[in-house]
Amino acid sequence: VYIPPIGDVIKVTDLERLMSPDADCRDLLRIIYALTDAETEILSILISQKEVRIDDLSDIVGKDKSTVYRSLQRLVGCRLVYKEKRIIEKGGYYHVYKPISKDELKRQIHEYSNRWHERMRELAEMVDTLNCGS
Repeated sequence: VYIPPIGDVIKVTDLERLMSPDADCRDLLRIIYALTDAETEILSILISQKEVRIDDLSDIVGKDKSTVYRSLQRLVGCRLVYKEKRIIEKGGYYHVYKPISKDELKRQIHEYSNRWHERMRELAEMVDTLNCGS
């Protein structure tokens, strides 16, 4: 199970974005996993379609296959997507890309959130050790 390290690339502006009324789950994914807009779009498509070949995905997003491939590799590296090899009866093979289940994605987000929240509590307790002139 991939859980991004706490504190990786989260900025105050990211937290402000998540607290805004128009924030959505895509914002959360972008911030937690440091995804680009393109990676977030591809993940969203995969979640809605269950599995997609790279050729089809390239057509859907209107981007070159090499660009889509790089995004898929990043999503695989984040353990949000996996690829499966399919054998063609008359010889050869191809790959399909599938997202992790929505339940698993929610579980990962909850686990990350719990770890982050616990770490923030620990750090808040350290405020007493600051020397602020008093």
